[in-house]
Amino acid sequence: MVKTFKLLELPILVSRMILNTIGIENMDLTDLIAQALKSRKFRDCLLEVKKFQVDSMEFWLNQGGLRSGIVIDLGPGIFPQIFIHISPLNRPIYNFKVVVQKLFIKENTYHYPLKIIHLNCEPSTELRIFEQVTKRLKPFLEIKNFYLKVSEQYDSLNFSLNKLVDNFTRIECQLDGGSFEIKSKDLDNFLENTQSDSLNIDFKVIDTPRYTPKPSTAENHQSVNITGGDWINMDTILDFDVKKLKINITENCVGKINKLMKDWTSGKNERMEKWEFECMCETIIEDEPGLFEGLEAQNSFFNKKHLEKLHSEFEYSTDIRRKTDGRLATILVSSTNLKMIVWTEESFSRAVQKGLSDHSGIARFCDQFQVSQTDAERKSQKPEREGPYVRVPKRVPR
Repeated sequence: MVKTFKLLELPILVSRMILNTIGIENMDLTDLIAQALKSRKFRDCLLEVKKFQVDSMEFWLNQGGLRSGIVIDLGPGIFPQIFIHISPLNRPIYNFKVVVQKLFIKENTYHYPLKIIHLNCEPSTELRIFEQVTKRLKPFLEIKNFYLKVSEQYDSLNFSLNKLVDNFTRIECQLDGGSFEIKSKDLDNFLENTQSDSLNIDFKVIDTPRYTPKPSTAENHQSVNITGGDWINMDTILDFDVKKLKINITENCVGKINKLMKDWTSGKNERMEKWEFECMCETIIEDEPGLFEGLEAQNSFFNKKHLEKLHSEFEYSTDIRRKTDGRLATILVSSTNLKMIVWTEESFSRAVQKGLSDHSGIARFCDQFQVSQTDAERKSQKPEREGPYVRVPKRVPR
């Protein structure tokens, strides 16, 4: 009969030596996480032994429902995922129980097999447990991506766990039915105290008809997708200062879009690379004569052949140029949608690779960067020969 002993009753240095000897990397990470949640001493042993690499940690905030918890994804194609289910005590589930089974949760037509750790908590302490679990696990897990998904109404979005994550890969605040009700002050704090690569929100600001973003939130979020955009002040939306913006609007669509394009051409939000507007009212955008009123439109980088090649729903396109630095943007227009693409060297290279270029497009692109280069950039470059030109990708068709 093999003799056993209790690992955690040994001195911590001995425990670490034993974990190193038995090859802890071959153990089930679900069991290690469950033990780390039970025992701080075991967690401290893991800190000195190994950091486990995982692809992502996703917080599902659902008011103690079946989808309330933390999902740990080990990597693309690696299953099962680990689901730490955080639930109030009034639900008949086990405390710190590792269930060796697969639970399939349908989400966006995908099925995720999950290995579950059930974790009970007192009622109204769910958010504090999220914070404590994150503090316990984060030191010995090397996490590439953090995701936050809020699908139930909370009094505030200023969760304490927001302070534990420097930058979220994606934040989603969208209820299963209806919009998330929030006060403007709470929304200010949420946008100011979080940072993300992608922010998807569906809000209803209850104390003001039009919310105005604060300048302190600028550059906190790289890409913003706003559902039901009538709650936000469109005159100041460029204060978000994001790279990508997608929004749907239901009132005075053409007038608002025209105003935003004028603001961009006058120099606002220089970081912007892509806009997308979805018009939810009865206006047919492509038939509105006032869409480009007051703007100097020119022949488009895309022609009809290019749009057909993209299998695009857009009917026509035109270009506008920013007055401050000469930056070029293409406007794609359909009956209910408008997309604006600001041309950068990276986006132009992708267009060339897709065959969406011609000699006129290349010439205008080169002219754009002649205009937009600063004196400092010109001095730092060493041209191969004299002449006002820029280097273009090798795959440009002759």
